[in-house]
Amino acid sequence: MPDATNQTGSAPEVSEQAWPLQRWQEALLLLVLSVAPYLPSFISAYGPLGLDDTLYWQHNPAIRDGAPSGLVEIWHSSYLSDYAPVAQATVWFDVAVAGSEPWRMARAQQMLWFALGVLGVWAFLRRATGRPGVSLSIAALFAVHPVCAQSVLWLAQRKNLVALAFVWWSCERYAAAREPNAPKEGALRYAAALALGALALLSKPHAVALPAILFAYEATLGRGALKTRALRWAPFAGLAAAFVAGSLLFLREDLERSFLGGSRAAAIVSDGPLVWRYLANTFWPSHLSFYYQVPELPAASGAGLAAWAGLVVLIAGSIFASRARALTAFGWLAAAAGLAPAINLLPQLAPMTDHYLQWALPGLLLLAAANITRPRAAWALAMAACVAFFAVTFTRAHTYRSKRTLFEAAVAAEPASALNRAQLVYALREAEDPTIGAQALAALEAPDADRLLAQDRALMIREAAVFLHDHGDAAGAQALLDRESAKLPQEGLPWDRLTRAEVALRTGNPDGAAQLIEPAVAPLAQAWTGLRKTCREGPRLPDAFPPVTSLQLEGNDPFARQWAGKLALRELSLLARARLDMDENEGAWDVAAVLVNLAPTFTPGRMLLAEACERLGMPEKAAALRASVANAKPEE
Repeated sequence: MPDATNQTGSAPEVSEQAWPLQRWQEALLLLVLSVAPYLPSFISAYGPLGLDDTLYWQHNPAIRDGAPSGLVEIWHSSYLSDYAPVAQATVWFDVAVAGSEPWRMARAQQMLWFALGVLGVWAFLRRATGRPGVSLSIAALFAVHPVCAQSVLWLAQRKNLVALAFVWWSCERYAAAREPNAPKEGALRYAAALALGALALLSKPHAVALPAILFAYEATLGRGALKTRALRWAPFAGLAAAFVAGSLLFLREDLERSFLGGSRAAAIVSDGPLVWRYLANTFWPSHLSFYYQVPELPAASGAGLAAWAGLVVLIAGSIFASRARALTAFGWLAAAAGLAPAINLLPQLAPMTDHYLQWALPGLLLLAAANITRPRAAWALAMAACVAFFAVTFTRAHTYRSKRTLFEAAVAAEPASALNRAQLVYALREAEDPTIGAQALAALEAPDADRLLAQDRALMIREAAVFLHDHGDAAGAQALLDRESAKLPQEGLPWDRLTRAEVALRTGNPDGAAQLIEPAVAPLAQAWTGLRKTCREGPRLPDAFPPVTSLQLEGNDPFARQWAGKLALRELSLLARARLDMDENEGAWDVAAVLVNLAPTFTPGRMLLAEACERLGMPEKAAALRASVANAKPEE
């Protein structure tokens, strides 16, 4: 064990030899604390939240439904703009073992990776600081901290847990390689640290924080000549730099969003108050949400600049006043390293979220633990904080049992977030809740409504316009439709056309909806006449159709192509529904027949065709179509 006095500037609170707990006892305690708050999610097998998790597990072409070829394919493709084959492999394992509904298996893996990360934090701090009590306290607080609930319970953040575990074990091996009493093992330990770092980068891009954490370690707790330390650290920096360059040049297709505040300089200034809120959520996590509303400040904002000035004063003052200055400095630097990749230097959908703070959490917790010099007081505070954090985490975990309960809690905690309200609208739509319109209107009126994605904004516009129309404000509905539709992308996918058509259909104007959609699907018109005879006389419908040329189906991004396909189905569904509402039953049958051929398992298409068959005097075909719906695998 390294000499803790030389590294931290203060003696450990108890010597390693006198420490009452054995390592296996500490590890077992941390394992229990890591899993206990989240056991209900495994026992009750909480399902997916529909927030990218179904895309990773059920609609992910790379994993190939758990087939062995999926283990090869994940190394050749990126998904949702991330190249993360190692994290993808863990998803593949869930599906390969548990099939198409692997949620209990997925949650077991989720808790396992989180526990490995907790143990990594503990093992690294124990080795790097020589203070077992401090290390155990920080790891225990990290294990039960409510901020970590988002990564553990939101399955789409599997990549966060996997990358974090590899990062902290890489740090542990790096520190182990530097121990003077193990020169023979040093090279192997260093190689293991480098390999674990590479696995972290291949799990989530946020792992570029690793070399910054190691820099913090070398700058504050490291020993030896400066040149030696720099050479030891350089391969990690080079690995991360190569990954960043490759990712930005060849992989990332999601960086076209606007900067927070409108520019990179404004984003940096806006991050000042955001960091203060992260600090508050670390030490008083009573007001956590899923998404947060972050004020967008101009580059010359006095409030933003004052926030950064206050942070500088706090950091400098805490280091100067500390009796463990090296540890305090390391805590600040490690926290900064963990947050840096998510500090809005690149545009992000959510400028602030809990799984970003999770990377900085061990460093921030170290600030408090390292500066409590009386062992009894330290343990009393640590135990009290653990109990309080555990209670909050256990309670918060129950909100993740469904999308509705999660975002009802999120809206209650952070009502000014348009992203929270938009996700609640999706959940309310599934339940056909009548309050959906009011929530959609509130989302459009939220301070950060401009951060809504096109598909989310389109849904909010539709639901809010219908809500106003149904409450007797037709003029207000039209004004909202015109104002908000102008903010939708006018090129590429047909968000504006679909939004206006659905509002027309739902407010009693099917003719207007048909007029909007028919020109877009005109290339299919030539197929309808031939389809009518073929489909009515034969049991099978033809397989080949002309393309829906109004949609942008080109490109290599499978996610973008998936959206284009979904919108093609929606256009045809809206047109079929409009024709049924206008009693144009044969025309509706024509469109629904094309729809069923394009997507045989698309349930709404089958139901529309069944209704058309019924109206045209074909009850047997209608009954057969409805019966087939129960056995079909829905396409979302």
